[in-house]
Amino acid sequence: MLTATVFLPVPFYFLFLKADSDHDFRFRPIDGFHFLPFFVGLTVLFVLYINDLHRLPVIFNSHYISIFILLQWVFYYIKIIRLIPKTQQTSPERQRNYLMTLFSVNAFFVMMVLLLGREFFLISESLHISSLYLLLVVILNLIVVFHAFRYKKKQIETQLNTVNNPEYEFEIKDKYISSPIHDDTKKALIAGLEKYFSEKEPYLNSKLCVDDVARELGTNNKYLSQTINEHYGKNFTSFVNGFRCQRVIEYFGMEEYENFSLDGIAESAGFQSRSTFVAAFKKHTGQLPSVYRSELKRKTKEA
Repeated sequence: MLTATVFLPVPFYFLFLKADSDHDFRFRPIDGFHFLPFFVGLTVLFVLYINDLHRLPVIFNSHYISIFILLQWVFYYIKIIRLIPKTQQTSPERQRNYLMTLFSVNAFFVMMVLLLGREFFLISESLHISSLYLLLVVILNLIVVFHAFRYKKKQIETQLNTVNNPEYEFEIKDKYISSPIHDDTKKALIAGLEKYFSEKEPYLNSKLCVDDVARELGTNNKYLSQTINEHYGKNFTSFVNGFRCQRVIEYFGMEEYENFSLDGIAESAGFQSRSTFVAAFKKHTGQLPSVYRSELKRKTKEA
């Protein structure tokens, strides 16, 4: 059993980093193939050596297993390095987390090379693969991956809860009923607002607030908010996020944004957080952004 576990750490590390760098990551059945060497090794050991357990240490120290482990590390190390460009489309904090984890992978890779080197490079006869060491590594990886998937689950729950949050449901405020705006003033505000958003695209600024827009239009935030409420049936935030969602949809169809993560596209469109983006997009289109993007890609391929 312990012999087969030497094939577990690297796939766990890779899937953890992939989940952390890609918001669209979902564990699929095909990802299970990463653990195929472990199950194959476990099956072979069980079938061939169940009645001859004293031979397991000999098999464990086999040159073939050592070479296979090293090749596995080289293969996954390349795949991990190839994840770096994807993290460049995410937030700086996530980039730092990824690079810190990558540093630990580099350190572990060097340790594995040294430990396996004695098998065919004779680096040092004093170096040996400790069974206890490998067991601790496996446990550590199980803990890391458990927290990674739990984080993804919490993230999804947060998104869905945000979508159903009453904060995003609009109701006409009673205070506006007692403060009517002259029709000419309202029409002028609407015309100026639409021209400003069409030509200047202020919604791309993630820190845009109602005071900024009111100042540009030469009015006050109360009149502007009331006009948006009464004419569009939205509050200011929903109004702005509608433009941002439309821009995201445009980005989905543009070749230069094809390799961008959802976070990268959302930030480019002016969204400050993933939860706000998912809630606004769900309200705007009736679909989660990941689903919308996948369907758009499928339709494009079929066309």
